[in-house]
Amino acid sequence: MDTHSIVLPSELVFPIVSHVVARYIDDLVVGPLSRARRPYKDRALGPPDGGPVKALLCVSYQIRQTTLQVLSKALEIPLVEEGIWRLTEKPFTIIAPVRTRCSQSLHGTGLLAYVTSMHMPSAAPPVLEAYRCVHAITLLDAEAADDEPPGRHAHAVLRLEAALAQAYAACPPAFQDVLFPQLEACRARHHTLTRLVMPFTAAQRAWEQVYFGPRAEVPMRLRILIERLRRIQLNADELQNNWPFSTMCMAATIEPGKARVWTKLLNQLRADRKPGRGWESLAELQALANELRSGFIPKVEPLPLPPDSAP
Repeated sequence: MDTHSIVLPSELVFPIVSHVVARYIDDLVVGPLSRARRPYKDRALGPPDGGPVKALLCVSYQIRQTTLQVLSKALEIPLVEEGIWRLTEKPFTIIAPVRTRCSQSLHGTGLLAYVTSMHMPSAAPPVLEAYRCVHAITLLDAEAADDEPPGRHAHAVLRLEAALAQAYAACPPAFQDVLFPQLEACRARHHTLTRLVMPFTAAQRAWEQVYFGPRAEVPMRLRILIERLRRIQLNADELQNNWPFSTMCMAATIEPGKARVWTKLLNQLRADRKPGRGWESLAELQALANELRSGFIPKVEPLPLPPDSAP
C-alpha cells in the first residue's frame, strides 16, 4: 500500500470507488461471478483474487478508507476507524446467503413458503434485499404465466414490489445505478405478464371450455372468450403505443416461443368451420383472432411463424 500517494478530492474518489464496489457485488450476486465455483478460499471478498475490491484496498490509505466506507454503508457493517481501518465483519459472509438464494429456482409450495418468509423483517441490508425481491418476483412471474386460476400470485407480487421499491430507495446512489436495469427489466416482464401472458393463458382455457364443454354452454363461453380476446387486443395496443420502459423492449420481455404458442391458439380460433347452434358469434371471434394473428404477433415474434391454417 502506497503511504506517500497524492490525496485526491473525495468528491472525485468516492463516486468512482462506489461504482466499482457496486458493480463487483452485482457480479457476485447475479452476474458472471455468481456462477463461479464454490466454496471460495477467501471468505472475505469472494473469489480467490478478491476482484477489484481487494485491489482497491491495497492502492493507498485514502482509497482503502473510501472502499471500506462504501462497503460499510452498503452492507451495513460497522467500520473501525483506527489504524489502517477495518470492517468488523467480512463482506462476503453478508453477501453469500443472498447470493446462494438468488441462484436457486423454486416452484409450487416451496416458492410460496419462500415468498411468505420474505414478508418477515429481514436482516439483509437494502442493497441485498433489493436482489432478493427481484429474484422472488421473477420466480413468481415465471410460475404465474401458467397459473390456475390466473392471478393467484398477484397479491404476493404487489407486496414484493412495494418491498423492492422501499429497498431500492434506501440504496446508495451508485448501487441504485447498477440495480436500475434489473429493476426495470423485472417491472417490464411483470408488465407484459399481466397484460399479455396471463390473458392469453386465460383465453386458451376459455377456448378449451368452448370446444370441449357442454353444448348448452357454448354461447356463454364463446362470449367470455371474445371478451378476453378484446382485452388482449386493447392491452396489445396500449403496450405498443405506450411502452413505459426505456431499458428493455416489449418483445424482449416475452419468453422465447411464447408467441408461437399464441399463434397456434389464434390459428385454431380463426380456422374455417360451419357455425352450428350456439356459434352465432363465430364470425366476431374469427375477426378478432385474425387481427391479433396478423397485426400483433409478428411484432413480438422475430422467427418464422407457423402456417396460417390451423394445425
